Amino acid sequence: MATLKILNTINSYDNYLMKFGGYHGMNYKILVIEDEPMITDVVKSYLEHNNFLVRIEHNGIEGLKAFHEHRPDLVVLDLMLPGLTGIEKW
Repeated sequence: MATLKILNTINSYDNYLMKFGGYHGMNYKILVIEDEPMITDVVKSYLEHNNFLVRIEHNGIEGLKAFHEHRPDLVVLDLMLPGLTGIEKW
């Protein structure tokens, strides 16, 4: 169910952007911090298809480390993560 909501949101956003001349990821770095493998697989596949550089972390502690080490352009953050929630230190 959550995956379908994500796909619908991504498709809606994609359609919105395409109306205004299209876009390409242009190698922007995106950090996805999510503990559900099915969700990360879908999001990573879609973003890489659109030329974004994607790094996946599966818990809040590793996500925070990756944020400081890699300085992404965007973070996609789950709020209910093991170890350190998406609310505690962000």
